[in-house]
Amino acid sequence: MFRIKFKKKIVIIATGLSFILSYLLHHPKIEGNIYSDIVSFWYRPLVRNVKIPYIQEGFEYPPMAGLITYISSLIGGGELIPYYNIFSIILLLSYMLLVLTVQSSKYGWSRDGWSILNGLLQQLLGLKT
Repeated sequence: MFRIKFKKKIVIIATGLSFILSYLLHHPKIEGNIYSDIVSFWYRPLVRNVKIPYIQEGFEYPPMAGLITYISSLIGGGELIPYYNIFSIILLLSYMLLVLTVQSSKYGWSRDGWSILNGLLQQLLGLKT
């Protein structure tokens, strides 16, 4: 039991740290940031003018992306940083849910599951094995 709780804590911490790294790497106000579609959306009237995707403005991404983009622009008031922060919070919650779902699944901690998670973390952190 202790071992499972310990592993879960490690996974939550690793998930949080990898997300923070990604958040900072793509943050629009940090010099040298990496391109992100999330930020590029903001430059469109869709987000800046808080329009409804597919109805008031065309949007070539899947409906879930449109919903997240609209919610983020609505709550963020069309401003870049609040929009980016709301979008990031939604992504963090989704990411955490995905990781915890995999962790708690019947085969989540099999050798293959650890290999996949390890590979993802290494890619996010830019590490090579």
